[in-house]
Amino acid sequence: MEHILNFYGTDFDPVLLPTHLEIFANSFPKDKGVFLSSLLDFFQSSPPHVLELMSQVDLLMQLMLVMPATNAVSELSFSAVGRIKSYRCSTMSQQRLNNLMLLHVHKTCTDRLSLVDVANDFIAGNDHRKQLIGMKFLPSDTRA
Repeated sequence: MEHILNFYGTDFDPVLLPTHLEIFANSFPKDKGVFLSSLLDFFQSSPPHVLELMSQVDLLMQLMLVMPATNAVSELSFSAVGRIKSYRCSTMSQQRLNNLMLLHVHKTCTDRLSLVDVANDFIAGNDHRKQLIGMKFLPSDTRA
């Protein structure tokens, strides 16, 4: 508790935080297990008046969600920037580099994307592309 109050300074009320944590401990279902998903479910399903009773815990949860657990993602990102930029010989725009980095960092999500759906969305996004390509791709158009 002291570490949180020292680190975040005036973001938390030193009197309310312990009380709100106690209310949270008594309100959170014990059978759920303390997982990030169960904590999120609890806060998203709680009515506003209940969240007001735990506003300090709500703030703490928000800060936890934006705080990286480790620097591993940022370290991987920086090493990937070097590989991507050297591969492309720094001829790409900053926007394209950002987009490639986003795809690289979230590789597990991008691997699940259907390339047929991505191609069809790309074509549908512009009238010129629709006229130029003039067709919609089917799942059978990809090679396995």
